[in-house]
Amino acid sequence: MGGPPRKLEKHEKQITGLAFSPDGKTLASVSMDSRLCIWDMTTGRVRHSIFRAHRDKKYGAKEEVYAVAFSPDGKQLATAGADNLVRLWDPAMGKEIRQMEGHQDKVAAVAFSPDGKVLASGSYDGTVRLWNPATGQEIRQLKGHEGRVTAVAFSPDGKTLATGGSAINQVFNVPAGQADQVRLWDVSNGRELRKCQGRGTVVAFSPDGKTVAAGGLVLKQAKALPLARVGSDAWLVRIPDGPALRREQMC
Repeated sequence: MGGPPRKLEKHEKQITGLAFSPDGKTLASVSMDSRLCIWDMTTGRVRHSIFRAHRDKKYGAKEEVYAVAFSPDGKQLATAGADNLVRLWDPAMGKEIRQMEGHQDKVAAVAFSPDGKVLASGSYDGTVRLWNPATGQEIRQLKGHEGRVTAVAFSPDGKTLATGGSAINQVFNVPAGQADQVRLWDVSNGRELRKCQGRGTVVAFSPDGKTVAAGGLVLKQAKALPLARVGSDAWLVRIPDGPALRREQMC
């Protein structure tokens, strides 16, 4: 790749999610401005700009879009938003295919399994849900996180799901930003395989599926305040036995 960077301009507020199509010819972006944009990477132009992609028909104001993911074949696009829904789109036509309803709060993360047969979503309601993207039907719920779920990632073989989020502040009983412990789940039956030592509001599998990387804010007790934000950690968690390999302090 060469030449000067190309600036893609359309969104009016913070961009919250980006995803390339598998062939690299299309980029999807979502934003707090409620817009889903589908870009042609050859020209750098917007192919489709969908305003109020997650408009809440009942309340109207809940319109932010938080996450976006392409299916492995590039024919579907999943988005997550403030309307508590997961929405599935045809990226070629810019049209909504279906909605997946079940979460009781904002949906913050989405990811397709490597074979495209399962779609995972994580929500502020503390649950992870697995969906059949072909029908929109919920397959199962994964419960274990105490606070918001903000990250979902499939292992390369699709058998394991890693999730992360923000834990509950036990002093005020609200999500405080402190990263929750990473959890590993068996996709086939929804069983929690392990609650890891490592914490993270974001998670990612290594290409060989043997390591999960996680990162998030760390809070600790302070004399003057119940909790004080002190920075962030990145963890590497070994699979399948689960203990953290090491922790790197981040700026």
